[in-house]
Amino acid sequence: MSVIDRYHLVEYVPADWKSREKLGQVVYTFDNISDALDGFNKQTKCNPDGKGHSIPVLLLVGQFQNQSLKLDIEGTPEESTGMLLYTAHITRDSVLQRNVYEINLVQDVSIPVIVKHGIIVKYDTIRGKLDFYDDCLRKVQPGAVVDFFDLVFFAYQQPVEVVQA
Repeated sequence: MSVIDRYHLVEYVPADWKSREKLGQVVYTFDNISDALDGFNKQTKCNPDGKGHSIPVLLLVGQFQNQSLKLDIEGTPEESTGMLLYTAHITRDSVLQRNVYEINLVQDVSIPVIVKHGIIVKYDTIRGKLDFYDDCLRKVQPGAVVDFFDLVFFAYQQPVEVVQA
């Protein structure tokens, strides 16, 4: 069972750092990882010399099931709506004397990621019960879904739940 519903090729054109008005934009959507990787690789083979226009940074993003993908200003998923899988940035090839895309793997979807995160437990001597707290010292209940951190680089099959020991 996959936590990723669809895959998106996102282009982000870095704007003037003062204005930062350009957002990452989805340019292609794919239903499976093999088509997404093919499309991503084909896009990196396009002429990245930027004749008359800015050269985009390419991102391959997986959209989580039952989520509406939200991208931040640089095109990466926010609010745990998806996961960044690959990036491609422009670099200069000194042998070929031209710009080429350098592809970087961020998260391989074929390798499961285990996320371990501590829960703070306090024994309430008056009630004789355990109290559970998350990483921000907010009280949580056993069985409750806990949103620990942004899931740009992590994935798991279902939400983290607090379980009573």
